[in-house]
Amino acid sequence: MSYSKQNFSKGMTLTADHLNNIENGIVSAHDKCGNYIKYDMVNSLVLFYSNDALIGSLPLEIDVEKPLKIVFIGNSYSECTCSYMYDFFETLGLSNFRISIIKLSGCSIDTHWSNAQANKASYTFYTYTGSGTRDTASSYTIKNGLEADDWDWVVLSQSSNDSGQSEKYVNLQNLIDYVKGIVPSKTKLAFNMTWAWQSTYSKYPSVYSDSTAMYNQIVECMKNEVLNKSEISLLIPNGTTIQNARVTDIGEANLFRDGTHLNANGCFMAGLTATFSLLNAVYNNSYPFENYDINSCLPTNTHITNGGSTGSINTDNANDFYSSVLKAFQSPLSVSSKDDASNNEPEITPNDGVIQWTKSAYYKSSDDNTNLTTGTSTALRFWATQVFTKETLPNGSVITIAENYKYRPEAWISSTEGASSRPVEVSGYNQLIVDDAWWDNYTIRGFNICHVDGESDLSNLTVAEMNEIFSIVLPAE
Repeated sequence: MSYSKQNFSKGMTLTADHLNNIENGIVSAHDKCGNYIKYDMVNSLVLFYSNDALIGSLPLEIDVEKPLKIVFIGNSYSECTCSYMYDFFETLGLSNFRISIIKLSGCSIDTHWSNAQANKASYTFYTYTGSGTRDTASSYTIKNGLEADDWDWVVLSQSSNDSGQSEKYVNLQNLIDYVKGIVPSKTKLAFNMTWAWQSTYSKYPSVYSDSTAMYNQIVECMKNEVLNKSEISLLIPNGTTIQNARVTDIGEANLFRDGTHLNANGCFMAGLTATFSLLNAVYNNSYPFENYDINSCLPTNTHITNGGSTGSINTDNANDFYSSVLKAFQSPLSVSSKDDASNNEPEITPNDGVIQWTKSAYYKSSDDNTNLTTGTSTALRFWATQVFTKETLPNGSVITIAENYKYRPEAWISSTEGASSRPVEVSGYNQLIVDDAWWDNYTIRGFNICHVDGESDLSNLTVAEMNEIFSIVLPAE
């Protein structure tokens, strides 16, 4: 096998000595940040090391110097989430990123919308510049922050007190429309799911009877008030991460700083959840989380958030940190049991026995049958799943489509009665949680998947490649 510079990940510093010093398909190098890396040409991976320990890997085709600019419009909970994200991004070898917050303490969606309309300069603008460090600018408007850079992602959120009250989301669409009117067309929107407060907190409002009720109400709001917005491409399930962690050996008392805000342990997990979610979206579901060594990126210095220090991380609980995050990533809106949360093996696997693929085929639900169309030139553009019922695709299932692809969730009232008009197509990257509103009055669903241009021939793709493009994760039983 011959190698050239084109075989390697973009942006890396390689020399002739590197290319001439390949042993068993492995070549060593350093990226522009000085991080030690190896290129595994056999398995097409870039391997990242710290003190001779493998800390992560990325597929070779991933450009680790691709710009990735993320801004949160939020409050102190956004600070909790962002405190350690810089550490994760840097540890994973990413070198061209920006993480910022347009922050107003305690701010709700309603207040964000009111401030946006008035262009009120009441926000602080933070940009993280290193491990535990950030730049600060005061008297910002939301518009100032949105115009501060060419953002790839804008992350919205709700205030903690309002997070489980559906009537508090009525202005979310207004805020979405405002943001979309300012940012570039490439910018995508995510939503950071809030966590329930510590169960011993003394100031619970009457709308929440306890922390479990608060979490359950937040979940319902995510399903019914957030994920029903077509502009929201991604949910960051931090509420579920923290709920998972409560039942691990970490324990609830070791998650919170003051009953509502997270301490170092909680901030670490919130940041890891956001990192996993965003990188998975950016790299089209190909990010290999199972190769991530959580112990390699435990910072030794304290980080500043919410006007104070997050404190020290309990390194003895590193495996519980990871499992709580991974479970939330796999089941965003359902909490794991203690046994599940302490097990690093995935509880559910996307497409593992879920999807039965048919190549060069598509449905047309405006016809009064669930037959597949095959054997035409148009069919070469499509792959189709089997049809699903509410039993085989229950509420809580997560449907994900990769960047540059789209699907149509064809729908039938019965096997002999189709939809009056075909459902609209959903393009990537997009993640959707199945619920009653999605099913509507239909009893059968099936999916056509094609390239976003609608013209590309997909007949040369494999089942494995299709599983990377489109996935369904069923809820844990």
